[in-house]
Amino acid sequence: MSSEGKDKGAQATTLAAEHLFRLRLELSRRTVLHDGPEGTRVLCRIMGGTAEGARLTATVLPGGSDWVTVRATGVSHLDVRMMLDAGDGALILMEYQGIYEGPSGRGPRVAPTFQSSEVRYTWLNNIQAVGLGTPAVDGVTYEIYGLC
Repeated sequence: MSSEGKDKGAQATTLAAEHLFRLRLELSRRTVLHDGPEGTRVLCRIMGGTAEGARLTATVLPGGSDWVTVRATGVSHLDVRMMLDAGDGALILMEYQGIYEGPSGRGPRVAPTFQSSEVRYTWLNNIQAVGLGTPAVDGVTYEIYGLC
């Protein structure tokens, strides 16, 4: 078989990523529904924040939210939606889901996707991102990477 035939079905064996931006989120006080049928549910409203990187600088608009489900194992499932304002008239929807093991385990690990109709930012529409987070008392900071 030629090398060309081999390459057609080949899959990547390494994970390449490009740093997109640092995301800092300011979160509200948590609202908690304990021991629901699917686990403890936690709502954190996004009060604001920033996204700062080489290709994107934006403000996180208030009004997004983080809907957390704390499983019986203590691991949390994150479900987040927010709007970014790029400061030039462009809005970008950012949403992600992820896993957080809590203070005694690994920090939040998330998989963001984006939507924008502004030509300057449509490159984000086709990116699968990943993020690694560091929680703080009143928020969280993520390093967001686009998979290549």
